[in-house]
Amino acid sequence: KCGAIYDYCFWGCINLERIDLPVCSKINHGAFSGCTKLSEVILRSSSVVYLERYSISGDTTFQGTLIEARQGGIYVPSSLVNAYKYTSRWSSLSDVIYPINN
Repeated sequence: KCGAIYDYCFWGCINLERIDLPVCSKINHGAFSGCTKLSEVILRSSSVVYLERYSISGDTTFQGTLIEARQGGIYVPSSLVNAYKYTSRWSSLSDVIYPINN
């Protein structure tokens, strides 16, 4: 279980390709920044995960990842796909938000 992923928690983890979070309430600024192989984030929580975005230089949560390069995806429960896509904190990633298939 994961309550929150803190600032730069996985920063620079170049071998992190996929992360599956069964329970997560918050992803802080820069959490996956520099994870160059990260292409898949699965968020299984029953409500929209809060995405912290407060950097002066812009959002760096997925900076340098395959998700930022639009070569990966963020997978959420199908009932929440639209909520993620239209929540302002996630809307810049709306084109890489998909329903969980299993």
